[in-house]
Amino acid sequence: MKSKKYLLVLVALMASGCSGTGNSNSASVTSDPSVSNTEPVSTTSSEITSTTSEEPSSEPLPVGILNTLSDTKTINEYQVEAFGKSGLPSIGDVNMLVVPVEVNGTPFETGYDEKLDLVFNGSSEETGWESVSSFYNKSSYGKLNLHFDIAPKYTTVGNYSYYDSILNGYEDMIAEALDSLDETIDFSQYDNNDDGYIDSIAFIYSVQYAHREDNNIWWAFVYHSNFFTPAYPTIDGVEFGHYMWASYAFMKDSLGIPTTVNAETYIHEFGHLLGMPDLYSSSYNVGPVGGWDMMDYNCADHGPFNKLMWGWNRPLVAQKGYQYDVTLDSYSLDTDGENSVLLIPRGSANLDDGDAFDEYLLVMYYTPDGLYQGHRVSNPNISQPARSGCL
Repeated sequence: MKSKKYLLVLVALMASGCSGTGNSNSASVTSDPSVSNTEPVSTTSSEITSTTSEEPSSEPLPVGILNTLSDTKTINEYQVEAFGKSGLPSIGDVNMLVVPVEVNGTPFETGYDEKLDLVFNGSSEETGWESVSSFYNKSSYGKLNLHFDIAPKYTTVGNYSYYDSILNGYEDMIAEALDSLDETIDFSQYDNNDDGYIDSIAFIYSVQYAHREDNNIWWAFVYHSNFFTPAYPTIDGVEFGHYMWASYAFMKDSLGIPTTVNAETYIHEFGHLLGMPDLYSSSYNVGPVGGWDMMDYNCADHGPFNKLMWGWNRPLVAQKGYQYDVTLDSYSLDTDGENSVLLIPRGSANLDDGDAFDEYLLVMYYTPDGLYQGHRVSNPNISQPARSGCL
């Protein structure tokens, strides 16, 4: 496996939290200049700005031993503990429903159901890249196993113009579809964690997608039924919770390599269903992770922060006041979530409390392999235009 070695000297770092203030009580990193840096290295932080706040001591620092971070609470586990309910679990065997919504007058193509099954459940070989299921199986190192049931299509009462003229017209289409399918589908089977809520449903509509400032009904997004007006009633004894809304046409987007279907938009939206926000900037040309993250530019794999929040990786942990000789495996070729990420905590971070909701730097070494390989052609040098909308 490809690896990269660093000599790390931890001194001090000025860190700022969400309030924009912070203490100069963390770590900065310098690498051995004898090590080649021609291969890409990426860092992720929780709103951290790096400033040396004190002169390093002339005394040589002791050599430290890197420990592997213990398992931490996932977003899902934290939500259950804090609120008694959550969205989709990020670990285990998870079943989810996909509902094709055919807008009256805009029919799906012949064989649409097979294409939907392929883009959600297909293998790497069948899709030419990844399906939603195969992507998350690889990204999670086998910790998340997804299966998607493709429901019979529902054809809406109104046509494109009718729903396009209604504020949040997608809510009407979703409510119609749920009412119609309730006779044939037991929705309670999609409450994977038994918290009384359907963990999620993906609604795939037949209209060509378009991002518009006046009406984003024909775009891709994740939302919660709490915002339905009026509220949708209980169905099969469970509440309707999170959902994905996306166009069938997204699977036809070019990936830059030969594919049968392109699942990248659905994969990105599924990341929202697992609790992760967008990581791109809607105002500036460059986001915090530089484009190469599935929650940034729909590219490559999920980064180490995402995977830490979902319970998929266990970083090596460095501490202030020591020097380390570090060898990181290629993040792109990692198969077990260990020894491919370095975590440098802020001094006040409490990593012993069972969760990773703290402040730290994450250092990864990736190569153009694995889930990073598919976008080398479509996005070889990412330039991020300012975005007014989001996926």
